[in-house]
Amino acid sequence: MLPGRLDKELALSATYDTSSWQRVRDYQRVRDYQLANPDASKGDAAGDLDLDPNYIHNWWYTDARPPAVNAIMTTGEHGWIESEPGDRVFEALTLLHAWLIAGGSINGEDFMPVWSELAPDNDVLVDALDVVGVGSTVRTRDGRVPERRPESDGAVLGRYLAGVLGAPIGTKVETAVRIPRWLRDCPWDTRLRWARTYVVVRGVDESGREGLYLRKGERSADYWADLCDIFAGVVDDPGGIGLVDDTITLRGAAYDELFVLPALPE
Repeated sequence: MLPGRLDKELALSATYDTSSWQRVRDYQRVRDYQLANPDASKGDAAGDLDLDPNYIHNWWYTDARPPAVNAIMTTGEHGWIESEPGDRVFEALTLLHAWLIAGGSINGEDFMPVWSELAPDNDVLVDALDVVGVGSTVRTRDGRVPERRPESDGAVLGRYLAGVLGAPIGTKVETAVRIPRWLRDCPWDTRLRWARTYVVVRGVDESGREGLYLRKGERSADYWADLCDIFAGVVDDPGGIGLVDDTITLRGAAYDELFVLPALPE
């Protein structure tokens, strides 16, 4: 089941620390009190709300807000928190999530996400970052695959992808990567877009149309089995999906349906 708005706000707040959600609630209580009592003082608010006057000082006198409140506001401004499957913004977030797991990472210290430009055509990655409102810049280094990262609000996007959509934080070798439950509950076209993104980023074409393989790497057997289930659930004939030793293979109709550059809805 896809999380509702409140659950998304809770999950996003939890990426800061365990007390962030309480600060979000306290901040909103103070703001609501100010609106309802325009002539009240900070002391009045602290007494009536049972809060420390020093704790609410900056909220009362300045535009200061808890970091988690700023993040929630940013997700609202960009349309992430209200987006639903089928929406252009939601589908862009889905694509970014799949690409991140297949060929990217979220820094464990500052939550900045990066995506490696591994697809045959990386324009769709640029489009997705534009659609979610953060733009992008690219970093190139000799001998390494170019990396694309958000131009603005990158840390908030990283927190949203991690906290709300379940993307891994840190290097994937160090992280237990899982296929999130929300993806299984999405409509077929959203799951197909996610699967195609994963395949075009991580897949290696063997020889023309004869097949494609995905190296399993350091992730758990459950992860790869779940990934095969996602693939099988979006193709007409799952018989072309194989899971052997350290490799997933896609052949025949499964190859034709999944090794396709994804596109965002208009």
